[in-house]
Amino acid sequence: MAEHSPLARLLQERCGKRVFQIFSEHVRTQKNFYATLDSIDRKEVVIDGRRLINFNAIDYLGLDTDPRMIRAAQEAAARWGTHAGLSRAAAEMSLYRVLEERITRFMGVDNALVYNSVTLANHGVVPLLMRQKTLVIVDWEAHSSVHRAAIEAKGGGAGLLSFNHDDFEQLETLLKENRDNYKHVMIALDGIYSMLGTYLDLPRYLALAAKYDAFLFVDDAHGFGVVGRGGRGIVDHYGQSYDNLVYVASMEKSISSLGGFVIVPAHSRDFFRYNSHTYIFSGQLPAACLGSAIQGIDILENEGPALLARLFRTIQHVKAELQQMGFELIGENQPHPLILLKVGDVYTASAVSQFFFEEGIHILTVGFPVIPVARGALVRISLSAGHSDSQVEQLLATFRKLKSVLPSLQQHAAHAVIALNGGAASVPACTDET
Repeated sequence: MAEHSPLARLLQERCGKRVFQIFSEHVRTQKNFYATLDSIDRKEVVIDGRRLINFNAIDYLGLDTDPRMIRAAQEAAARWGTHAGLSRAAAEMSLYRVLEERITRFMGVDNALVYNSVTLANHGVVPLLMRQKTLVIVDWEAHSSVHRAAIEAKGGGAGLLSFNHDDFEQLETLLKENRDNYKHVMIALDGIYSMLGTYLDLPRYLALAAKYDAFLFVDDAHGFGVVGRGGRGIVDHYGQSYDNLVYVASMEKSISSLGGFVIVPAHSRDFFRYNSHTYIFSGQLPAACLGSAIQGIDILENEGPALLARLFRTIQHVKAELQQMGFELIGENQPHPLILLKVGDVYTASAVSQFFFEEGIHILTVGFPVIPVARGALVRISLSAGHSDSQVEQLLATFRKLKSVLPSLQQHAAHAVIALNGGAASVPACTDET
């Protein structure tokens, strides 16, 4: 690339920001995030030649190595090949219709549309519905793909506002001040907030939406499969209907496959099929993924309660032990396989991550700029029904050891970051220009 080309200048500007340099330096010096997996063996992974127990994967029901899932993927690939080679506008594998019928039956709805991922579902639905004379109001804590989809809708003429998570007074003020200026209003939310450890307060949002003649968009990527009756999601958890919301869920987590799905009324099915650009133009999922997703829905329907009972016992045990150790848990006391806890100030994430790696645990640790400075450093444990009792006990033993060495890790991490930051004791502010 020419040194002074317009692209080179842009990349120099973006990559040269101090916050990015500090963050990327941390990534380069750590082995437990942005890692390359050499192998996966049930709930163990190999990274950089070291075998670790995996508490980072989000296969909540432990189906990723279930022989039935593997067999279903192999049989689908043997029949259909590695890829259909067609856009869905031309023709799609009948596996899609089988999967959609399985989802429809399991969820107790009259229609479901499968997309290649939750992200593509968000980008395919929000901009399609929200155009001229519409307003999207997004929860600040909603997934980034929801925010980016809303920005895409803004490019098509929609209005766009945001509000602080669960600040119902602020949200109502926005609705009161803006509702009369738009023909349609969407409030965009997550079902489970994976970096807050909270459930969506769906009844309260539905009531507010009804009061101001608005509707909800709910990305339940982390709820489907583990929340609600037998894993039917956040809407089922509250016993609500789908009448005034668009529901999006993932098959990449509890179902251990690929793809996402959208629940919309049956009479609108063709509208989405013929107009949603990420449905039409993103190609088709590999047959192996469709086959395994069908099998995963069947397992969830038939064995979900038993799998969830085991998972919830593990969640309860781990939370109780961590609290007894004195760790600060983040979020609500609700059963969910993602457990977040604070492990120090803004400087600590990388040091804690390296500690876990050396102890043989693959786990997510985050800090600034991934989360705001005020939240400090968090560890996010991802539990699975596939974890053995001995693996869980090893995790807890590692946390006991972490508790004893945490002060020294915090001190060492602070010195390291100050050195990287040119001697400055504070972290530079994160803005659009960083």
